[in-house]
Amino acid sequence: MVALTSAIALAALATSAASGLRAAQLPPGAGQGQIRVSNRTASNRIWFQTASLMPSRPDAAPPGATLEVVAANGVTLREFIGFAYMNDKGALTRSQVIGGPEWTDTQRFDLIIPIPNNSPAGLTRDSDQIAVGGPAIPLLQQMLADHFQLRVHKEQRALPSLDLVRSGATAGPDLKPSTATCDPQDVAQRCDFRPGPGFITVRGMTMRHLAMQLSWNFPAVKLPVRDKSGLKGQYDYTLSFVPAFLTAPNPTNPDVANPAAGSGPSLPQALEQRLGLKLVETTDTFDVVVIDAVQPLK
Repeated sequence: MVALTSAIALAALATSAASGLRAAQLPPGAGQGQIRVSNRTASNRIWFQTASLMPSRPDAAPPGATLEVVAANGVTLREFIGFAYMNDKGALTRSQVIGGPEWTDTQRFDLIIPIPNNSPAGLTRDSDQIAVGGPAIPLLQQMLADHFQLRVHKEQRALPSLDLVRSGATAGPDLKPSTATCDPQDVAQRCDFRPGPGFITVRGMTMRHLAMQLSWNFPAVKLPVRDKSGLKGQYDYTLSFVPAFLTAPNPTNPDVANPAAGSGPSLPQALEQRLGLKLVETTDTFDVVVIDAVQPLK
């Protein structure tokens, strides 16, 4: 692992979906990665993203020197565990991480993992742009074990889940086939998924990617979501709704009920009215991770 100093800054995000991540100095000793208590709220929270470490001063490193990192802001320990123990379908959802004290769902953390120079990418993504592995994953598992004394085991269990299906014979008015090429070097052609409190803006993403994002990014959707829409290809859409929950200003508190809920379409209503999709309750067998032991951050 390459040692990093405070002269290295976080910048040059690889995906525009990470626009909430600002340039930030890495403190001394961060070469093996860092987990710290977050002060993030809903306005600047991001999920796992890849970025490049770049010299903050011309004399800090050779010209053009960079080092990839995987970073996250404002993520709970349960969500970290689900990401760290992903399978070939992607990260496990909150309901697939079993057990643990209450604070694993409330206190949020920031993460930086420098990736070894000889690794081609920190995260491996499939054709739907869903992370399914990569060198960052065993590093994250080790960091969780070191910082939280985390021990887990894997099982399969029958769990409630949701299927994303079409609500009618035709697509909703805001669901448009995409012409984006997803070239990350061309700003006009990049594909991304931008979620926030009360909105989703998407360019060039598949229905399977939407199902994964619904499982992860929205506290009102607490179950695994699987794409059963039958819709192939990539789509563009923008969705507005009134969220059922809001991220608490205090990062150690759980999400709070939105007092404005009911004043406009909910997320499920917007999915059906604007995209022609709906969530149907079902049950199936899923991989789960059971927390055997965990301690607060050292």
